[in-house]
Amino acid sequence: MCCVDPLRSPPQSSRSLIHCPEAATDPLQPFVSFPELNVGRQTMRHLPLLFLLACLSSCSGPLYVTLYNNSEHDVQSVANDEEWQILPGESQTITFVRGLQLLLDGGPVSYPHPEVPGKYYVPYKIMYFKIKLQLQPNRELLLLLPKENFPASTDHPQPEGFPLKPTGENA
Repeated sequence: MCCVDPLRSPPQSSRSLIHCPEAATDPLQPFVSFPELNVGRQTMRHLPLLFLLACLSSCSGPLYVTLYNNSEHDVQSVANDEEWQILPGESQTITFVRGLQLLLDGGPVSYPHPEVPGKYYVPYKIMYFKIKLQLQPNRELLLLLPKENFPASTDHPQPEGFPLKPTGENA
């Protein structure tokens, strides 16, 4: 492997930096290797995956929710620059950014952004995830597994923190 120390041997041109016999035959062989960075062939192959993983772990985007209205009232949005209405017995996919604000019985109701266990997520679009929630007549939100169908029974087992309870004046 060719190693060039840029502090001791400054390149005369970009051509002199690339003069490495292995690099000419192996496209994954780095032109310049810095042993202290330990960047090799395996790391180069996994670089796109590492980049995606770093982006997903540091970037927080919206959580998409398929919300099923299991109540007897219409549900409307009051936030996130979305306009939608879900009639009783229907569902719709919506965004859940910092929390969820719904208009129920003419009054706004808020739900905190949940901590959802991994088995409840389903991939959605390219880099997002979606969960399934069901609005109950008592205004609680049940969390459903991806393969479960709407409507779920009221004695449905829930993970810690669920069902989500509304907060605010009209809770």
